[in-house]
Amino acid sequence: MQLEMIKESELNELLKDKKIDFVATVISHWHAIGLDAFLYDHFINNNKIQGIILIQPHSENGYIINEKDFAFRNFNDSNIYYIDENFFYPHRKNNNLLIKSAEFFYQYFKPILNKVMFYNKKYNNIFLIYPWFPTINLIKKIFLHNNLSKKYSPHMIIIDEGIGTYISDEASKIVIGSNISFKDKIKNLLDISLASFERKILSNNVPIQTRFLFRSSIKNSNNLKRRFEVNNDIVNSYKRILKIRKKNLHIKSTNTIIFLSQPYSEYCLCSLEDELMIIESLVQFLVNNNFSIILKLHPREYEGKYDRIIEKYNIEKIPQDFPIEDIFSGFKPICVIGTLSTGLINANLFFDLKSISIVDMIISFAKIEILKVSADEFRSIAGDMVLYAEDFKKLISLIRN
Repeated sequence: MQLEMIKESELNELLKDKKIDFVATVISHWHAIGLDAFLYDHFINNNKIQGIILIQPHSENGYIINEKDFAFRNFNDSNIYYIDENFFYPHRKNNNLLIKSAEFFYQYFKPILNKVMFYNKKYNNIFLIYPWFPTINLIKKIFLHNNLSKKYSPHMIIIDEGIGTYISDEASKIVIGSNISFKDKIKNLLDISLASFERKILSNNVPIQTRFLFRSSIKNSNNLKRRFEVNNDIVNSYKRILKIRKKNLHIKSTNTIIFLSQPYSEYCLCSLEDELMIIESLVQFLVNNNFSIILKLHPREYEGKYDRIIEKYNIEKIPQDFPIEDIFSGFKPICVIGTLSTGLINANLFFDLKSISIVDMIISFAKIEILKVSADEFRSIAGDMVLYAEDFKKLISLIRN
C-alpha cells in the first residue's frame, strides 16, 4: 500500500482533533529499528501509545524506507506518512543565498523568540522522536499554533543514528569538509554550529531522553581520546525488537562470510576503479580460501555496482533494502567483514558475531587519507568488538582463529 503525503495543515488537524502520544521523524532502516524498539518497550510495559510517523526523504537518495520496514504493526496502530523535502525547511525552495539565510534564521528560531516551545506539565505529554540529536523542527511546526501549544507539552526522545551518533564535532568538520565546494563547506560547518547551539537551547528547556547504544566514558588523560561504554538497557531493548523483526532469506551457503560494502566512490573518497579493484581482490582471496561470500550493499551505493564481480565469482547479494541486523537474526555467518560500517559493531554487539575491519587495507591501497580520521573515531567507539586486518595474511588469521 502506497503511503500518503501529509501536509503541515493536515498534521496540525490530526494533533488538534485527537490525543496524539508521539510524533516521530525517520529516514533510514536503522531509524525504523530504533523507533520499533521504543514502541515495543512501551507495549511490553502495558503502555500502548499512538502516534504519527513522518518519513523524510534522504538528501541524496530520496525515500529509502516505507511501511514494510517497520515491525510495530504487530503491536501498535500508529499512522505513517511521507513528508516532502521542504516540510521543515520551506526556505530551501529559494535559491538566493542571502534571502534563504534570512528566512532560515527567522523560521528556525521564531518559536524560541515567541517563547511557545517550552515544557509545561499542565498539558498532555507528547513525545517528539528524532534520530541523532534534538532539533527544533517539530516544535516549530506544532507549537507555533496556539491551539496546540495549549494542548501539548513536549518530551524529546533521541534515537541512535548509528556510527554518526558518536563522531565528534571536530571529526565531523574534517570529514564533511572534504571533497566539496567552498560554498558547501561553509554551509556544512554552519549546520554543525547551529545544531550545537540548538542542542544547548533545547536541553535547558525541554525534557530530553537519549536512547543511544553507547555512552561516553572518561577521556584518556594521556591522549584525550574519547572512550565509550555499552548502554545495556538500550542494547537489550534493541535485542528484543530484533527478535521480532527477524527475516529469513533462506541462505543456503555454508562456510559463509558477509561483506558489508560502503559508498566510497559515490562520496568521491576514491575512484570507482580503485574501489572495485580492492573489493575484487578481497573476494578473490576469500574464494580461493574456500569461503562463500555474501555481499551486502550499502543503501546509498548504486544497484549494479558489483554485478561483474558477483557474476565472475558466483557470489550472493543481499537486497539493499534489507537491514543487515534483521538478517543476522536468522542467519549466522562465520564472520562479518567491512570497513567502518555500523553493521560491524552491531554484528558483534547484538549477535556475538566475529567482526573484522579492513579499513587499514583500504587506506594503504587507495590512499584515502580522510579515512584515517574516521578510522580513529570508529576505533574509539567499537573498542574490542571489531578486529582489524592490515593485510590478507592478518585477515585469514583472524577469520580462522
